[in-house]
Amino acid sequence: MHFWILKGSIDKWLQLDSITCKKTSLLYEVLSIVLIIVAGTRALGPANDYYNYYNMVVNKDALMLANKELAFRALVNLVDIFGQAKFAIFLVIFAALGVGLKIDAFRKLSPYPLLSIVLYMLSYFWLHEYVQIRVGVATGIFLLSTKDLSEGRTKDYFIKVFLAILFHWSSLILIPLYFVIRYLSYRSVTMLPIVGIVIYLLRINFSVIVTYILKKTGINPALYLMYAGYQDYINVFNLISISYLGIYLLVALMARKKSIQFTNYEKVLFKIFCIGIFVFFITSLLGAPVIAFRLLEYFMIVLIIFLPCLIRKFKEKEYVLLAIVAYYSCYCCYLLRNVIVFDKGI
Repeated sequence: MHFWILKGSIDKWLQLDSITCKKTSLLYEVLSIVLIIVAGTRALGPANDYYNYYNMVVNKDALMLANKELAFRALVNLVDIFGQAKFAIFLVIFAALGVGLKIDAFRKLSPYPLLSIVLYMLSYFWLHEYVQIRVGVATGIFLLSTKDLSEGRTKDYFIKVFLAILFHWSSLILIPLYFVIRYLSYRSVTMLPIVGIVIYLLRINFSVIVTYILKKTGINPALYLMYAGYQDYINVFNLISISYLGIYLLVALMARKKSIQFTNYEKVLFKIFCIGIFVFFITSLLGAPVIAFRLLEYFMIVLIIFLPCLIRKFKEKEYVLLAIVAYYSCYCCYLLRNVIVFDKGI
């Protein structure tokens, strides 16, 4: 009895998401405002990087600002006009940009925008809009660029890439991403996770090669080691990476069924997902956990759109939806307990 009630509720929810919510923007606007307020006011208290940003915006810490992106430094200078309220305004601006861009992407690109927003609230909202605010804006722009990538709008794609780079240097990875997506076959790209794992298991010491190249180009390797968070050993086969490999195997098995067809856009999202896994294993060989995990997070944001796409491939959609929401709920608990540190606690 309870099962059929739950099933009926989920079916109605999916129908609401695909029909009603696309006819009105009210729900999205309310959710956006709430999320902007939570992130912009740090409603649960300051978290990681809060005081670093405070030093850059209020104290104008020259050392910390020296290697930051152009758009970030421009906004730091712009908010000076608000006087004592400048840091509060600064946080609200970044929250509005990060939340606004992502909600816009979900509305335009996800088959179930409301589900994508729920998954976002259970994951990247905390990671990006509450902590990593610069990359939060960059990934919002990246999500919007994925449609340009799938439809071959090269100019539009690179304009968005340029804007993303202005907010976070890690967006430079989107330049080679274009050529891999456009010029390597679908089969070749989807084999990259396996290639990455094999190369990792061979334990090729890429960090020695990188250090040598940096020395030859006159760059101090110590700067790379400081930014990358150098470690001799990184636990690459953790619960998160294993779960991604599980998703990879699931989609690979689905693709073998002739009855299941993927659109060109869905294929592009899956290719980005595969490239993300490959890059994670390769950069892990650099002994650079910060770079490895940051790039993994950057690419994996496409799952918030790709997983709702997968729901449409199943007859029993409610089971898949519950599994996806449960997965992201566990991820949210992991973030709030192990990654994001609130001064006031939650």
